[in-house]
Amino acid sequence: GFGLELEIRWVGWLAMATLLVVKVVALMHIRPDWQPFAILMAPILGRSSQALGIIFSRNRLDSHFSQIDPSVKKKRIRALVYTILLLMVMGLFPFRYAGILIAQYFIVMIVGYRILNAKMEGLTVQTLGSIAEILEVTFFIFCAGLS
Repeated sequence: GFGLELEIRWVGWLAMATLLVVKVVALMHIRPDWQPFAILMAPILGRSSQALGIIFSRNRLDSHFSQIDPSVKKKRIRALVYTILLLMVMGLFPFRYAGILIAQYFIVMIVGYRILNAKMEGLTVQTLGSIAEILEVTFFIFCAGLS
């Protein structure tokens, strides 16, 4: 009914506001010379995680013996490009910090997809968006912590 829909809407708005506040606060605590790189990295992290999530989701792995769909090939190429771009841009950070940030990215992405895929019984648009946002927030938090 209407009451449940309104409650879900408020929870969604609260989650969005919380994410925004955490991102802004974390960004304020990142070293000034890292801030432009962190801002540049956030959308790259999100897009890369979405492309990799689509490619390595349970649905794609189950059909690996069948003929590869051309759209899947395009998505694999896109994921590869995003990941290469991600690794190149990570080179803007000092080497030892870049290694920590890359490890954090892959760990959060893999764990997040495993948890959400298990709860939602497969990949959904909500899963892709949630993981992208979680990665951006944790990236900003790690950058602030490493600063």
